[in-house]
Amino acid sequence: LSIHERQDGSYQDFQSQGPVAVDPINSLNSRRSALKVESVAMQRAYIRLGLSRQAERMSRCCNQLLYELQTPEQSDESYLSLSAAHHCGVRLCPSCQERKARRLRARASKAIPAFLEEYPKARPILLTLTIADPPMGKLRSSIQEMKLALNRLSKRKEWPALGWIVRLEITKDGNGNPHPHFHVLMFVRSSYFKNAYISQARWLELWQESLHGIESKIVDVRRIKPKDGKSAIQTAILETFKYCTKSSEFYGDDAFLEGLTSQLHGLQDYAFGGKLRAFFKEDKIR
Repeated sequence: LSIHERQDGSYQDFQSQGPVAVDPINSLNSRRSALKVESVAMQRAYIRLGLSRQAERMSRCCNQLLYELQTPEQSDESYLSLSAAHHCGVRLCPSCQERKARRLRARASKAIPAFLEEYPKARPILLTLTIADPPMGKLRSSIQEMKLALNRLSKRKEWPALGWIVRLEITKDGNGNPHPHFHVLMFVRSSYFKNAYISQARWLELWQESLHGIESKIVDVRRIKPKDGKSAIQTAILETFKYCTKSSEFYGDDAFLEGLTSQLHGLQDYAFGGKLRAFFKEDKIR
């Protein structure tokens, strides 16, 4: 039997309904098994760090998956569909990050087409904004300064976006410091490419001015095009909504994991702006 999962991550909490088919070790789903292996490694790191609250919550995450047998009409083939699982909600948990990304993509897949119906000439571009890599102890304040800078930038006369989505991503640089950056999916008027185009060099100038003295790094901007059989919009959504931090960034580096856990606690890692904001509900995705 093949395994199907709802792309919007809308399956229920495992405790909310009785089982139909239960996979206690995720043996039916190799992707889920890989995520569980990553989760167990992170849980052990939390135990070593003495962060018992996170470790205890992760110990119960996705231990059992509930599947329902589905047989489409006019088909002789059945498949198992994941219908419920218990998630721990720990910020950096690989399984929970994956589900959050799915749910954000699902929201965007509904909101963006609705937005484009009202603004059919809007075109997507992806802007990446970075700063000089801060030490771990200043990561939180640096991200907050980046948010303020982006808010100032969006109020500039040259800001071209009708609506935009911001997603925070954090990687680790070669010196072991966090590297925070924003992926900004912007929808600009079609005239942007003819009459109001902003070069990459100019974007860097605008970002540096908006940072009010904080050192910026490379700014990247590119037009989003169809890729791998997906439309430009589908590609844009996949590029924007991935994860906040890959678990591979802190494998074998407990201090980095401890720092991220502390610095990111309660910090929002996505936002919507401009005319696009109205097309998204205000409920938070966890």
